[in-house]
Amino acid sequence: MGSCRCEGGLLEHTVNVPSVMSAPEDTSQTGPPDSPRKGPHGPKVGRYLIYGLLDPRDQVLRYVGKTHLRREIRLRRHIEAALAGRRAPVCEWIRELHRHGVEPHVFVIERVPRDGNWQEAERAAIRMWREWPAHRLPVSIPPQTAKSVSTEVRGVMLLNVSDGG
Repeated sequence: MGSCRCEGGLLEHTVNVPSVMSAPEDTSQTGPPDSPRKGPHGPKVGRYLIYGLLDPRDQVLRYVGKTHLRREIRLRRHIEAALAGRRAPVCEWIRELHRHGVEPHVFVIERVPRDGNWQEAERAAIRMWREWPAHRLPVSIPPQTAKSVSTEVRGVMLLNVSDGG
């Protein structure tokens, strides 16, 4: 179960994000969950990540997605698609950032085991952020992986064109 802690003035809110993960994955044949493996589309990790793309200028969450790749590689793929002219709202936003000399900050929202239901996890994360009440911002997202750092979300304006999954 993931959790988000929100600090707003004198009030402190704690949000428990319901997990849709199944039982812990068996790593006896594959190594630790974070050990990369080479797949047809690049280095994979032993689980799915539900991630967010944050605007570094104002810390507004603009996109929620899932990946089986390391988050840095998935971010690079978003940037490559945007610079190649892909017509999607998230790509248009990334091109705008590029014109200002910055790129999105990618952070992990939730880890889903390889055999977990990543579709439901992605849908739940998109739904949660679309419904996030403005009075509960900013919110601090604690690190979800060993390489993560805490991320502060100051606003939400999702560019997702679907509900995920």
